[in-house]
Amino acid sequence: GDYCFTAGKWAGMVFHPYSRREIERLTEGLDALPVEETEGGFTVLVEKPGALLSSRKLSDLQPSQFYISEEKLQKVERWFDPADLKNFEPIPVKLLDGEFVMTDGHTRAAAALRAGLQSVPLCPDEDELDWEMYRVCVAAAKERGVFSPADLLERILPKDPYEEKWNRWCDKMQAEIRKKRASAEEK
Repeated sequence: GDYCFTAGKWAGMVFHPYSRREIERLTEGLDALPVEETEGGFTVLVEKPGALLSSRKLSDLQPSQFYISEEKLQKVERWFDPADLKNFEPIPVKLLDGEFVMTDGHTRAAAALRAGLQSVPLCPDEDELDWEMYRVCVAAAKERGVFSPADLLERILPKDPYEEKWNRWCDKMQAEIRKKRASAEEK
């Protein structure tokens, strides 16, 4: 797994089990010390906490969702001011299996792209989420051709189809995973 640590003015991340090339791609353009191979994986030190995210564009992010609610998007676009991002809640991102995955904020990302922005505030997702379920969501998004938030702009649905195609899909997927886990525990 990946984990972060701090050492004075430096923030570090240990990546495991990625290759040196993958790590150099992930840290491209950062003020980072060279990648060092250690027992726990590869260590990269960056000068500012959050630097791995601060240099990322929306196009660098992998959505974990494959539809956007037209209704939610309209609500976001009513308050969203692309010239003033002080009220923009940062989009939470998790480095998951070597990719920067959005764990929330898909509608805000779509609104930003529709307003012509290429970057918005991002933050590391520190929550303990069900990463198995997120992996299933990411795989399903990719199967549907969703590899960046820009791909979601072609997948905006009215309320009822959104409920059917996204929310019900999520409910079914979560129920299947819970059932599989319960079966495994019984054995």
